[in-house]
Amino acid sequence: MRCIKKWDGLEAGKAYLFGEHPGLYGTELRAIYHIGYEHVATDRQRETDVLTNPWVKEIIAQKRIQLIAHRDLKQ
Repeated sequence: MRCIKKWDGLEAGKAYLFGEHPGLYGTELRAIYHIGYEHVATDRQRETDVLTNPWVKEIIAQKRIQLIAHRDLKQ
């Protein structure tokens, strides 16, 4: 997985921003699209699948990566 290779170069004590948009495939998310990007729901479900995959979660834990939400950022 591409995103995991990027994690190899992370340095302890530094903050990194990887913007993701996970979501659950459903009626509401399928309504979000624009010309040229019609598969928003599929892509966002895929991001959710990656971030909730037990193998990926284990790598996140091993690398001591702290995942936060946008609301956790200081204004």
